[in-house]
Amino acid sequence: MKKAITAAIAALTVTAAAPSAFALDTEVSFDRELLETHEGRKEVYSSFVKAASRECRNDIRNGVTVGTLNDCTQDLVDSMVADLGDWRLEVMNDGGWIAALQDS
Repeated sequence: MKKAITAAIAALTVTAAAPSAFALDTEVSFDRELLETHEGRKEVYSSFVKAASRECRNDIRNGVTVGTLNDCTQDLVDSMVADLGDWRLEVMNDGGWIAALQDS
């Protein structure tokens, strides 16, 4: 399982692997300054959800259900948020990605 956070001059790249039955990994790059505002954190979180959802949709084959796709997406988002280690994104993710995006 590969997990890494790489910081460049003003950008961060979060690479995460789903810790569950989903053998996926994805990468999201963003400007670290986005973490300084609520709107910016929502943008970063949304990019995590989009990348995770895309990766899960691409990987899941026959028999996909909304629940399977949601579980896979949540696993990857959880992993990216944990890898980043920003408590504000952890709070945003606390109720799951669906609730977090509805609160936006």
